Amino acid sequence: MNSLDKQDIAGGVTLFTNRSLIEINGPDATSFLQGQLSQDIETMKVGAAVWSFLLTPQGKSVAIFRLWKRADDHYAIVLEPSVEERVVKRLEGFRFRVKADISSAEKTIAFIRASNSTPESKEFWDAGWPVVDGWDQETNEQPKGNDQEILETLRIYYGVPSNENELSEEIIPQELGDLSSLVDFNKGCYVGQELVARIHSRGQARRRLVAFELDSASELKSETEILLDKNIVGVLTSVSPIPFDGRKYALGYVSDKVIDESSVELGGTLTTVKAIAPLR
Repeated sequence: MNSLDKQDIAGGVTLFTNRSLIEINGPDATSFLQGQLSQDIETMKVGAAVWSFLLTPQGKSVAIFRLWKRADDHYAIVLEPSVEERVVKRLEGFRFRVKADISSAEKTIAFIRASNSTPESKEFWDAGWPVVDGWDQETNEQPKGNDQEILETLRIYYGVPSNENELSEEIIPQELGDLSSLVDFNKGCYVGQELVARIHSRGQARRRLVAFELDSASELKSETEILLDKNIVGVLTSVSPIPFDGRKYALGYVSDKVIDESSVELGGTLTTVKAIAPLR
């Protein structure tokens, strides 16, 4: 498949990909994660899923992920295999006298998007993507054909940040934009909270993640500089591998001075800065 149209996913689409499931299980699992993650874990119900940050003590990003509550005191962090090791290392570094085990394994996950059906399995979690409904679940299937290209294109189109492209330990949470589904500002202390709270009270980070529409034949790559009035104001982080509905799409960070609908230059071509819808 060299391109993707909205009618291709109108009745729903199922894509298979590999993800790491980091499981935290034991009588202290809830209290342990409550002190580590940016979300309020204590209010989660069994079967629920939320977005959350795991931060360094300095408030920088270790990873962003979906946290699924499988059972009482049993949670699964779902994320890209490439960041599994650093997340496990960070969690283990704070697991002192905690009655909870941490284990991890790479699984095949079915990403179901834009479907009007209901999950057949009881072991599923809401995807939490902006705009489009969907859910994820473990499967015995294997990734097929160009599932990865399609999934990556849809991820960028809907503005879902990736640990491999949009996140690093140089990124602070506010640079992703609306944090209403990622950070609970009313919960108690957690690792990295001080910087997050300080910038929240200040009101704005120095850069932010935004989206761009590109020509379907665009060959732009990540790390392309973003220019405004011939000044470098940011850099692309992700570009869709195939066109979707006749266009390619990209994500990138720009200076907080760059407002939505600004005309910027990417590789000699003009395009417009678009805001990203918040995660759900």
